[in-house]
Amino acid sequence: MTNSSETEDELDQWRTKILNVFLVVAAVAAGVVTVGGILDATSRTGEWAIIILAGALTLVLAALAIFRGIPSRIRAWGVLLVTYIMSVTSLATYGLGSSGRLYLLALPIGALILIGVKAGILMSALSFLTIAAFALLAFQGVLPQWLLGERSSLLGADWLIEGIETLGLLAIVMALLILFYRFQERLIDQEHRERSELIDVQRLLEQEKATLEQRVEDRTAELAEATRFAEKARASA
Repeated sequence: MTNSSETEDELDQWRTKILNVFLVVAAVAAGVVTVGGILDATSRTGEWAIIILAGALTLVLAALAIFRGIPSRIRAWGVLLVTYIMSVTSLATYGLGSSGRLYLLALPIGALILIGVKAGILMSALSFLTIAAFALLAFQGVLPQWLLGERSSLLGADWLIEGIETLGLLAIVMALLILFYRFQERLIDQEHRERSELIDVQRLLEQEKATLEQRVEDRTAELAEATRFAEKARASA
């Protein structure tokens, strides 16, 4: 239990440390996606409200990156909330052809690494329920009232926008995974060093034990020899 508590404390410290780096990457990626959305909005109608929302969410990420005095757990949940809003907005405006499903897929990964196992399971359930809810709305015929249009595989502009969103999300997820991978490497190296030190100490103790046993044998032999000499001297007297 002590080792588990120490590991959890170290993991929490690592999360606080890397959250600053991760938030900067997330804010930059969100800004790139927003710029791509602005370029796309010039050729479509009815998208400016979505772009304004995306810009506001980008500012929220930037604020979470700048104000480091906010507790790290609140900042982490803020990132997850922004990502979830982006996913719902994307699904509600462009349907299955959007990057909404990718956001929902990335949510549990981010929650697991930034907060913990319970948060990862919670976001997994939320992602599933969100997809189920949109599927139900599609069956009921509600979605056509919301969708601004479907992404087309034949339009270069749609490929460009979805490509920008995919690359931005890929950068965010890969940054998080790389940081977590380095943390795991550091823990493995630390464990390896501690095990090597323990082996060295054990070897030293074994040597000391062997030396002590040899000394005991030598002392015992000397005592026996002294006893025999004393007995011979007494017999001679």
